[in-house]
Amino acid sequence: MSFGRLWILGIAVFVAGAAGAETPAWLEPRSDYRADTLMSSPDGEMRGQVWASGRKERREFTLQGRRHVMILRKDRGVTWVLIPDQKMYLENAIDPEMMPENGGRLEREVLGQETVNGTPATKYRVHGTTGQGDPFEGTMWMTKHEIPVRVVSSNGGMTVRMELSNLDVGPVDAARFEIPADFTRFELPPPAKADLDAYRRQQGGQR
Repeated sequence: MSFGRLWILGIAVFVAGAAGAETPAWLEPRSDYRADTLMSSPDGEMRGQVWASGRKERREFTLQGRRHVMILRKDRGVTWVLIPDQKMYLENAIDPEMMPENGGRLEREVLGQETVNGTPATKYRVHGTTGQGDPFEGTMWMTKHEIPVRVVSSNGGMTVRMELSNLDVGPVDAARFEIPADFTRFELPPPAKADLDAYRRQQGGQR
């Protein structure tokens, strides 16, 4: 598994997927929560944790022994990628074209009731287009609080699966969604930035 490919995929899914997939109200969880996460793709698996509160989300994961933190602030239109051991962070603006007011339409239909890692959920087929006009087809398992405990989607022949376990519904400390005062902003090194730009161009070419 390539550290770079999976790291870039993680950023892309977090920034593009989370921002663009908020079109319908049912994709906004109605309660705060934390959970363990698993994302799998042809490039491998990435385990971590997630905290969510309203339009704020924090994800943590470890790759090759290094801890990474991603914070999504829809309320401020930005995402932050933190590297705690270096006390540094990367900031990205959320692309306005990916926001719901600029297009995008997703619909869902009930497929049944299932239990995902001990949590009762409703299984849905989800289809339509994202805010950038890209087609979306997948399956989602949602709790009564509209928390997606499992998502399976395909894009360009690649299937990505995201799943939650040990779900704990309840208040989350607001400090988890802020940048520590002693962190310094940095820019992506050229190779990593080129990978991310290439991924975005690839997605644009699939419209």
